[in-house]
Amino acid sequence: MINLKLINKSLRLKMSLLILITVSIIVSIVGAGIYFERRHAQEQNVNERLKSQLEDMYHMLELSYNERKEYVKNSMVMAHDIFYN
Repeated sequence: MINLKLINKSLRLKMSLLILITVSIIVSIVGAGIYFERRHAQEQNVNERLKSQLEDMYHMLELSYNERKEYVKNSMVMAHDIFYN
């Protein structure tokens, strides 16, 4: 009879530990999944913003280049007019 009570307590303890470990593993896996999903979404957001900023910078540099090119062209025309007319 004592043996049966001891076995019953031991079985309950083992089941409790099994449930605790199983829940811990499930919570860890779900937590890791949520973490990596959010991290991936943040990386995509950062990449999109960086790409947008890079495109804006490219357009600004292109405008600046075209303005300077036009300035040099006008300066060359003016110099040609001054020296040859």
